[in-house]
Amino acid sequence: MVDLRDSGLLAAEALRTAVVVVAVLSMIGGNLLALLQTNLKRLLAYSSIAHLGYLLIALLVAASPNGDPALGVETSLVYLVAYFLMTLAAFGVIAVLSGADAEAEQVEACEGLFWRRPLLAAVLAAAALSLAGIPLTVGFIAKFYVVAAGVEGAAWTLVWALVVGSAIGIYYYLRIVFAMTKRSDASASAPTDDAPHRAIAWEGAAVVVALGAAVLVLGVQPSALIALLPTLAGP
Repeated sequence: MVDLRDSGLLAAEALRTAVVVVAVLSMIGGNLLALLQTNLKRLLAYSSIAHLGYLLIALLVAASPNGDPALGVETSLVYLVAYFLMTLAAFGVIAVLSGADAEAEQVEACEGLFWRRPLLAAVLAAAALSLAGIPLTVGFIAKFYVVAAGVEGAAWTLVWALVVGSAIGIYYYLRIVFAMTKRSDASASAPTDDAPHRAIAWEGAAVVVALGAAVLVLGVQPSALIALLPTLAGP
């Protein structure tokens, strides 16, 4: 497995401190910015800033002279795969639900989605819960790895920033889930209704359902992902 310490990355204390500051600001600032959003795409975009901060914890541990490079690299790979799956699932549902003349971008557009499009709502809920790091999702496995790496590397400032940022993130991710369970008269005019011109292509639905299933399966049985890590990390 690659040893990032061989490259001398973050060997300078000043550079390492700067990266730590960036990571903390990303985790706290990204989540606070996402918290203020009502547009789903912007919410996910700002939350990606926070997820970059989580990933930096793993990279810092991998490159730190006192860290465990193997654990850091493994954590980075797990987080990248998990983030790839859950973000694609979330954006995929938004894309599938969006019509030719309207975008299903607002949180309000998801109101009542569980009653109108239960399968797609389940995928979006799985993606949101995974991004929040809720157990039985691949996002929980990824967060667990990051916390373990941070504790192993004694990066306590980063671990506490992750805890605070994740607590903020849980609120706005659950807001999406709660909106989908809400029954509302306004949902009848949302851009995700069942009108004929809003027909959903089965190909797109199949892809997002597969992504949603992967988010859950790898959360319950992460052994397949863990077994794949040596291949991803290289010799």
